[in-house]
Amino acid sequence: MPKKTIHPHRCIIRTVAMLIVLLLFMIPVKSQVTIENKEHNISTTMAAWMQPRYDFFEPDGGEAISRFSIRRVLLDIRGHAFSEKFTYRITPEYSDLDLAHARNVYPILLHINYAFSPEAQIMFGQIAVPFHWHFFVPLPGLYFYERSLASADFGTFGGWDKGVMFHGNTQLGDQPFRYALAIIDGEGFNRRKNRNTGHTFSAQAVYAPLGTMPAGESDFRRSEDPQLTIGLGLQYGMDSEARNWTLGRSPNNRADFLTGTVFTRFAYLGFSLIGEGFYRNVMPEATAVDNFNGNAYTIAAGYMILPDRVELIARYTGLNYDTDLTNADSSELGVGLNFFFRGHNAQLRTQYQKIEHGIAVPGSSFDQFVIEAQVHFF
Repeated sequence: MPKKTIHPHRCIIRTVAMLIVLLLFMIPVKSQVTIENKEHNISTTMAAWMQPRYDFFEPDGGEAISRFSIRRVLLDIRGHAFSEKFTYRITPEYSDLDLAHARNVYPILLHINYAFSPEAQIMFGQIAVPFHWHFFVPLPGLYFYERSLASADFGTFGGWDKGVMFHGNTQLGDQPFRYALAIIDGEGFNRRKNRNTGHTFSAQAVYAPLGTMPAGESDFRRSEDPQLTIGLGLQYGMDSEARNWTLGRSPNNRADFLTGTVFTRFAYLGFSLIGEGFYRNVMPEATAVDNFNGNAYTIAAGYMILPDRVELIARYTGLNYDTDLTNADSSELGVGLNFFFRGHNAQLRTQYQKIEHGIAVPGSSFDQFVIEAQVHFF
């Protein structure tokens, strides 16, 4: 394996240049665009956000990659029709998913929702799947520019799928409680079902025993009272083609699977701590293959060095990928600084991550340095 050469002076020069360039993106639109009829019973609101980015990506056994890109551009159209109980959302997105090959995808989140009451609602269409922490806290509110490896592997592919969801917001005693139950295809982004023959059932419950549901992972407003969130998620998939694990001895590569997760967040005076754990049992359809399982965990933390402005972050993830052939341990270590100009609406992220995979495949382990602006137009 060729010896890696790190050029820190180049990273420093590129960092300074990118800080100057990306500051140009730090003035978002101050108001959203809303269109209503005279009776105010039909309303449409449009907003958008984007993530311009610079990557320095150095894989083991490969050439370093240095590039500028637009990680995401997302248009958010939402509103109500005929009644405020009947709402809709259309969210086309440009997404650059593959750093090495610049593979672009264009997922669309599209659904309609009817609220019988805040406690009882039903949603149809392409939906965010209720399961792990990142369903509860959307991507713009995370510490890091991407979800953890554990969430990406053990959660629903892409986080979105087609189906129906029952959900609501209520209270247990005097404290907030949220729940959601979805029946989905298990195929991920919107496309005709061609690999799975069954469905996936996904559920989540979230409780805030101290009375506050967080809007994001960071505590950049330095909460004066302690905050605690506890959540549980379950997924059961039937006749599913394995997504990110290997069924090497299975002739048709289909399996049932059961995945569970528990997560929690604590925040107080600018410090916030996230914990996530996953366990998955895979039950192959082929009788010649025994059941096998995988597990993962993530610990992430942030501290506001300067209130409302600068945050120090760190994250560690450990995984044991599912496979019926061999163990495939992996890990992810990340550190960085977040700079807030208008909270998450105008944010600059500088981060370093080191990914290690137990199976020695060229390019599977790598170092990555990222500078990314997040600009939310409202």
